[in-house]
Amino acid sequence: MSVHKPGIHCCRVKTYRKARGWTFQRVADMTGLSVGCIHQVEAGGETTLTTMRKLAKALEATIPELWPESET
Repeated sequence: MSVHKPGIHCCRVKTYRKARGWTFQRVADMTGLSVGCIHQVEAGGETTLTTMRKLAKALEATIPELWPESET
């Protein structure tokens, strides 16, 4: 089930990742997600609540910080 619509504040994950100087691979290793999945999220693709939670935890942020208009 997708809870995030494409294009809505998709850049926040990228912003948080880049602010830490982290690569896609580092975030993938921290979350258990694939590099492709992270790239898709950053590009504005749909994502699931599980993926949102994993990224928020790794980036030390909350879901609303990364996806302010998400349907969580």
